[in-house]
Amino acid sequence: MENKDSENFKILKTVKDLGLKDFERLLEEWSILSENKKTLGGKPILPNLYVLADRGILFAPFAQELAEFLEAKKIMPFYGKTRSYSFQLTYPSKGIEESNDPFPALRDLYRIVHKDLTYYDKPYQGILIIDITEWVSRGASHEESFQAFLAFMGSLDDDTLAVFVSHESNEKKNAEMAKVIASRMRLKSLKFQIHSEEWGLSVLRDCLLEEGLRLSDEAAAFLKESVKLILLSPGNEGETSLQQLALDIAYGKYISIGGNSGVVEKNDVLSYGPTSEWISNFKSLRRERYGLMEE
Repeated sequence: MENKDSENFKILKTVKDLGLKDFERLLEEWSILSENKKTLGGKPILPNLYVLADRGILFAPFAQELAEFLEAKKIMPFYGKTRSYSFQLTYPSKGIEESNDPFPALRDLYRIVHKDLTYYDKPYQGILIIDITEWVSRGASHEESFQAFLAFMGSLDDDTLAVFVSHESNEKKNAEMAKVIASRMRLKSLKFQIHSEEWGLSVLRDCLLEEGLRLSDEAAAFLKESVKLILLSPGNEGETSLQQLALDIAYGKYISIGGNSGVVEKNDVLSYGPTSEWISNFKSLRRERYGLMEE
């Protein structure tokens, strides 16, 4: 069964490549749920997710793969124009007393869920990714507007999997927000934190060694930010993406005059810096692949 899943579901490779341990365990749980559901015949509703994500990481590409997994395993139904949708819940720029529309983000979300995402007035069924970072950072979980938002999300609980994403790094603020949400709906907290750039440089070194090359410390220091940008890019494929970089570096070394030293120096990797065309193209191609806006 495990081998079959690995072949059929890209998300299983993604979580392993990116070192997403919390999500790896969650998918194992949901695979077991899928099998037990066939025997027991019930319709268990998944808990919503509170995702603490590294700043700069977008959940949308991952959600598309998650939706494919959930639909194929018949864990939850999907209905509408897309299986997943991302939305940023912005904090109101004006107070209630200053505006005729005190919470425009909630009004927009209501329209999107009940009009834009579905057909024939049937309920939308899918994954809703809501970025609540602004509310977490402000410690605004008890405000009336946010409570109205939670009431709305609660009304969708039977049909959607809500993924509340926070890029706030303060643990106390995240704990308080998760506690408030959990008081209104079922919730499971997870970390969406990828491998570090140190891990990425280690992978890069190993890939270059396979090509008979050693990465110098100076070159590694120069590439550290580039590796970080690769790992933070939507749709990056972990070791596969880093291997692509390593092979391009190796090719450049092999065709250079005096390239038989076997050591990749800083001068050999200047074309792969954080502001290089290579990194820019890498990020653009992956954003284009998932239909995401440019940064």
